[in-house]
Amino acid sequence: MLDLRSDTGTRPSPAMRRAMAEAEVGDDVYGDDPTVNDLQRACAALLGKEAALFVPSGSMGNLVAIAAQSGGRRDGVAVELLCDTDAHVLNHEGGGLGLLPLTPCALPAPGGVVPADVLAARIRAGDDHAPRTALLSVEITHTSLGGTVPDRAAYAATAEAARERGVAVHVDGARLFNAVVASGVSAAQWAGPADTVSICFSKGLGAPAGAMVAGSAEVVERARLWRKRLGGAMRQTGVLAAAAAVALDEGPAHLAEDHVRAAWLATTLAERFPGSVDPADVHTNIVHVACGPLGVPAPVLVPALTARGLLTKAYDDRTLRLVTHRDLAPGDPAAAVDLLTRVIGELT
Repeated sequence: MLDLRSDTGTRPSPAMRRAMAEAEVGDDVYGDDPTVNDLQRACAALLGKEAALFVPSGSMGNLVAIAAQSGGRRDGVAVELLCDTDAHVLNHEGGGLGLLPLTPCALPAPGGVVPADVLAARIRAGDDHAPRTALLSVEITHTSLGGTVPDRAAYAATAEAARERGVAVHVDGARLFNAVVASGVSAAQWAGPADTVSICFSKGLGAPAGAMVAGSAEVVERARLWRKRLGGAMRQTGVLAAAAAVALDEGPAHLAEDHVRAAWLATTLAERFPGSVDPADVHTNIVHVACGPLGVPAPVLVPALTARGLLTKAYDDRTLRLVTHRDLAPGDPAAAVDLLTRVIGELT
């Protein structure tokens, strides 16, 4: 099967498997796993933060970071989280925000970033009738918008508007290194305007599991408590951290290849099915294909492609999602386009 559903389906590389087998380990609940500790220090430095915490998944990373900063209820006043309407933390993480003592509020966000003036006007101090705005979450890159890299100036202005008003900023950086490679802006520069940032090792970087949350030492300690509460505290976690360290070392070089392949897919599909893709919208490794010009709705097209050996994902009824990743062979994108063309011809 040719798998273009996501970049989460990659297999650990031989170097990762060797590192896992040879990892020096200890009990991470007691802070005794040297491989985990080394990775946490390295990621904190890479992201320009004081401390970092290894967690099992990106979803847990976002949840513990948000929980650590939301503050719960203060003086009897509820708190709220602001995010954009398409945010992954709101729509694709199993309703995890509902476990926390906060109210999520979604705002329109062109390009994935709530405009600074809109945000400033929306922040609330909290009273008997409304929650206090405690936190803003920004997604880099933005999954639901097709892996887009936000405008850095707009993002910085919005983050500044939030922090000037006492609102903390969290960056969901599950694919932050895709943004780094696409923009040439360092991870620390992207993370700079935020109080916390999460990164995921098991997407484009190719590790089998694991994510990291970085921020101040105080916030990371609170995140550690939330990790425990949510069942994410593990023991000899160095076997996973070892693979994540290799992914962090060798993964970014593969991301550039992923972006080139995604750009080729976008350009080729735009030529073959005019109106289906705007190549200018494809910033990284995710290609959203409008199914109207294809003549077949996504829920019909996906199983037909699966039956022919191509795994894809229906983002919604009108959109097919294709994601490039490190496990693709050089000829796989062309094979995918040819197969897609044949199946569409059979269905129309």
